[in-house]
Amino acid sequence: MQRTCRVTYVIFVMFAVMATGCKQGAVAPSYGTITVNPEPDSVNTPWRVDGTWGFARDGYGDSSLEDLPPGVYTITWGDVAGYETPASSTQMLAANESVTFDGLYNLRDVPFPVVADELMTRFGAVYADMDASGYAAILDSRFTTVLQQSTRDSFPDVGDTLGYIAELRIHQRMFSRQNVTDPNGQFIPAIQSVEVDTLQRVGEWSQSPANDPFPLAECAVYRVSLRMDRGAVMPTTVVSGQIKFYVTHHDVIVDGIARPSYQLLGQVDMTREQQVVTTPVRVAAVGGDKISHDTFGMYFDTNGFVNCLDEPVGSTFSLYMLLVNPLASVNGFECTVTSTGANHNILSTILPAGALDVDSSTGGFAVGVPGSFPSSPSGALVLCTWNILLGGSGPLEFRIGPASMPSMPGGRPVVTGDGVLRLCNVSSGQVSVPVLTVNGNCTVNEEFSSLGTLKCRFR
Repeated sequence: MQRTCRVTYVIFVMFAVMATGCKQGAVAPSYGTITVNPEPDSVNTPWRVDGTWGFARDGYGDSSLEDLPPGVYTITWGDVAGYETPASSTQMLAANESVTFDGLYNLRDVPFPVVADELMTRFGAVYADMDASGYAAILDSRFTTVLQQSTRDSFPDVGDTLGYIAELRIHQRMFSRQNVTDPNGQFIPAIQSVEVDTLQRVGEWSQSPANDPFPLAECAVYRVSLRMDRGAVMPTTVVSGQIKFYVTHHDVIVDGIARPSYQLLGQVDMTREQQVVTTPVRVAAVGGDKISHDTFGMYFDTNGFVNCLDEPVGSTFSLYMLLVNPLASVNGFECTVTSTGANHNILSTILPAGALDVDSSTGGFAVGVPGSFPSSPSGALVLCTWNILLGGSGPLEFRIGPASMPSMPGGRPVVTGDGVLRLCNVSSGQVSVPVLTVNGNCTVNEEFSSLGTLKCRFR
C-alpha cells in the first residue's frame, strides 16, 4: 500500500508551484523517476523507498515512482517466504534523470535438486565421492538401468535390466573400496577412487516417445567418461561413451512454496564394451577377457592379479604358481618351470602340506596331494610357492611348459582330479611366452568396460 507523502514534501511542492506563478517565464522545477524492479516477476515482493524531504513510499512488485525531487533515495526490500532477501541499497537521483533499484530474490537452498541439470551435477558428485547413500537419495524407487546386449550376453542370469534394489546393493559394494565376490564366487578387486572426466549433456532435455523404455519421461543423452582406480598394480577401468538419462520430479512444499524435487527414473547404457590391457599384466575377474578354465600362471600374489613387477637388486620376494579358474577338483599336477634372464637364487620351494613330487628334474613337477590344493580368495589354487633372491639387474622371465615326462600329449601342463587327466592352458597363451616377468615391461594400461557390465560384476 502507499503512504501519504510527508508534510515537508507537500510544502516543497507548494513552494515550487507558488514560485512558478510569481514570475512569468521562470524555469519549471526538475524532477526524476525511480523504477523499482524486483526479480523474479512471479514473486510479488514488498519494498519501501525513503528519500529527500522525508519522502517515503511502500509498494509491491514492479513500480515506477515519478516526479520525485533530486536527492538521495534508499530502498529496503521486504521478506518473502522461501527466498533470500536482497540487501538494501542507496542511489542519487539527479534532476531530469532516472534510477532503477533491482532486487534479485534467490530461492533458499533446499536439500534436493530443483532442475534436471542440478540432478546430473549431483550424479557426478556421487560417483566422484563414491557416496552410496548419496546415490540412493537421487534415485526414484522405480529406477531401472537398461543393459546393452553385450552385458546381457556376459551375464545371462541378470536379464535385460537392473532394478532399484539391485542398484542400491551394487553401489554399496562398488563404493565400499573393499574387494568383493560376485554371486558365482568370482573375486572382484575393489575400486579405490573414481574420477569423473566428462559428464556433458548432448542436446536439450526433451520428452521421450510413447514406445521408449521410459515412455513420456523427461530425458537427455549425456557423454560420460569415468576413470576408476583399482590400485597401483591393476589397470584403470574406464567407462566411456553415452548414457541416456531419464528424470522425474514431484513437488515439495518448502516455506509455503511448491518446489520441484528431481530424481533419476532410469538410464539406458550405451557406453563402450571393449577390453584393452597391456601384456604381460593380467587382469583376473575384471573385464570381458577372462582367463580360461584350468590355466597355469605365476604371480606375485595368491589371487592371480599381478604377474609383472619391478624389484631392486638384492631384494627377496615370493612367487606363486596358481591354477586359475579350475574346471573341477584337482589333487595333482605336472609341468616344468623354467627361468631366463637376471641372476637369482631360489631360497625355497614350498609345496602344500602332504604333497609328494616324483619329478626330480630341474624345474620339473609331478605332484600329488592327499586332499586338495589350498585356494585363495579369488578361487585360484596355490600349487607352489617360491622365495626368490634377486642377484642381478635386467629382466627375469618365467615360463611354464609340459612335464619332463608328460602323462598326456599336447605340449602343455596337466592336472588330475577324481582320477581324470585334464590338459591345461597357460596364462600367457603359449608355453613359449613368459607367464611372469621381473623388471620387464610392467606398464599397467587401461581397460574399457560398459557401465552396465561394471555394475553386474558388483551385483
